[in-house]
Amino acid sequence: MTENSPIRKSMRRYTADSFLRSLRDRDNLFLFVGRTTGWTAEGVFDGSEYTTHGGNTGGSSVFVHPLDTVNEDAKASRNIVAMKAINSSDIAYMVPRVNWLGSTQYVQYDHEIDLTDKRFYVMTDEFNVYKCISNNGNATTTNKPSSTKTSGLIETRDGFVWKFMYTIPEELRKFITTEFMPVPTVDSRGFDDVTQRQFDVQSNAVNGGLHFVELTSAQKSDNWEIAGNGHNLIDVGKYTLGDVAASGETTVTLNSQASSSNDAYNDMTIVFSKGLGAVQAHRITDYVGATKIATLQTPLTNPVSASTTYQIVPTLGISGDGVSAEGYLQFNDYSATSPNAKTLNKIVITNPGKNYTYASVNTIPASHGVASGAYAGFGGRATIAPKGGHGSNAVEELGATYLTILKRFEALENIPGLSGSNDLLQYGIIRNPILNDTDSQYLDSDGNPVRLASTQTDVVKQMKIESNLTTGDGLAEGLFSVGNIIVGSDTKSTGEITAYQPSNESGFGVLKIKNTRGDFEEPYSFGFTGEAISELKYDSSTKVWSVISNEKARVVGVEEPARDQTQITFRSATVLGISADTEQQPLTLLKVPHDSIVVGNDGTYATVFHVENSVTSGASADIVLIDQRGTFATGDVVGISGGVARFGVINTVVNPEIKYNTGEIVYIQNMNPLVKGFEQMEEYQILLGF
Repeated sequence: MTENSPIRKSMRRYTADSFLRSLRDRDNLFLFVGRTTGWTAEGVFDGSEYTTHGGNTGGSSVFVHPLDTVNEDAKASRNIVAMKAINSSDIAYMVPRVNWLGSTQYVQYDHEIDLTDKRFYVMTDEFNVYKCISNNGNATTTNKPSSTKTSGLIETRDGFVWKFMYTIPEELRKFITTEFMPVPTVDSRGFDDVTQRQFDVQSNAVNGGLHFVELTSAQKSDNWEIAGNGHNLIDVGKYTLGDVAASGETTVTLNSQASSSNDAYNDMTIVFSKGLGAVQAHRITDYVGATKIATLQTPLTNPVSASTTYQIVPTLGISGDGVSAEGYLQFNDYSATSPNAKTLNKIVITNPGKNYTYASVNTIPASHGVASGAYAGFGGRATIAPKGGHGSNAVEELGATYLTILKRFEALENIPGLSGSNDLLQYGIIRNPILNDTDSQYLDSDGNPVRLASTQTDVVKQMKIESNLTTGDGLAEGLFSVGNIIVGSDTKSTGEITAYQPSNESGFGVLKIKNTRGDFEEPYSFGFTGEAISELKYDSSTKVWSVISNEKARVVGVEEPARDQTQITFRSATVLGISADTEQQPLTLLKVPHDSIVVGNDGTYATVFHVENSVTSGASADIVLIDQRGTFATGDVVGISGGVARFGVINTVVNPEIKYNTGEIVYIQNMNPLVKGFEQMEEYQILLGF
């Protein structure tokens, strides 16, 4: 049997994507909290992996990972106090956090190396994230990137080249930790500047583009001032032009010191490096020595003057399986102190081209690539952008194989005892628990409940729209009515309106729709428009559809669906209403302490999570119980195991809202006791690595 290969990042991302899709499309996930006994407040997590030794029972001072067994799941289920629905907005893709710091080295992007765990991207103090395209020969950075332009690259004064990827939006900054940072996903232009910028970055990305050509230190230090090979004709900026030339012209006049030989500069490249018209490069197709006039392959994009400095350098040739990549050799500027120095500074890419999977970079003709020194010939190595291009898919490009779930239990969640003073030792994630229904319409043939928690929800999408200038008359308040249907003109997609309001932006509005059928067509790139939408109304009495508004708006963007839930928090504990015996009044925690065992008839027992007095006299109280064994019933006498044999009688039994031992527990985490205060909010953060 052959040894398995390591799991690739793409497989990890696929698993993470599948997890998110299941939450969005079919599964209901909940964060649960529970368990109040098992280890002491001074407990120490010993870091053990799944183990069979003690530490999960009794009063041990050491706690470990919970066992991955059927019994452990059953124990966890019995001890759940409450659970709260997890929405897609509670989850974020994550990557290791890399801060931009001055005087620091960063790895540059390279399509030929595994970038896992490499510091090839940074987050600045403005929450902007950049990918390092060039680290200027393994230099240390001193200038923080700050531009958020959505196309092309950004070069800072320290010689680093960066690609702006995204800004972490305000709503995701809560996910940032000292070790990890979030990666947003964007499917449409959205409703805010941050989302729109990332969408534009994605839209402007160039698949398989050549954005950077790496030069070795030898290539940068070799002197191209050698006899033959046309190198005596290389001009690194010693002279200025001999005359003006307007934009659109295809000829320029070189300096009077230029060669007097016809065709001397043919197939070389002239770079206007300083002054009016800088910086642009053009290939020379013809040269007349007597007039010093060079004919250019392409027209001037900007005018030049007699004070414009130029370089004449070997032409750069790029070949491969893609198309259109172009650039030029940029030499270090002429220096009177070293008049014979002709050394390369870098390769400037003027057009990255597209669709390359391999490429080679040489000079034209090839003989022009020979320089003096240790390096015998020129051939740059181009780094090729990933599929889709730099910025097209931040999750994939940065290697986001982690997900963080961040969920809060507010103090006033209407769960008895959740804001009380008892501690909690365990939390986790449970999938598709079942409601503890007793209504026959929700029971199967054996009398078991079948309705999933949170099935009483609507999946709502939010749609940004703009006025349709060809037929629209503005997006006034009240233009769309709740309950009516919108229809896409091209896709014929439909959705029921649940809310509408004009946006703060003039000419825009926001629709909320549910029960959608099909996918509305959004703008696929900046500058394009989505499909038009019309509003229809159905008259149930006449069974006739009527058009309320005809294509008065167009789709700008549709956000990921969110669950509009009527209930998101569920109690998993039993609540007993107790009438206290006279001698046990007032019935408080002094009589029924936290974590004590309440015993009823026929050996039924459970653990006390919380006691709440219902009247000031303490003649009655509500007792919240977990880890229940057996069934409590009204009229039962109850007492404390190892304590008072009887303290009262059960008046009411409020069963858990969730059926015990239903759903699949997919994650459990033990922790030191979390002691809660009144009106305290607990935030749980779960990092899942795939």
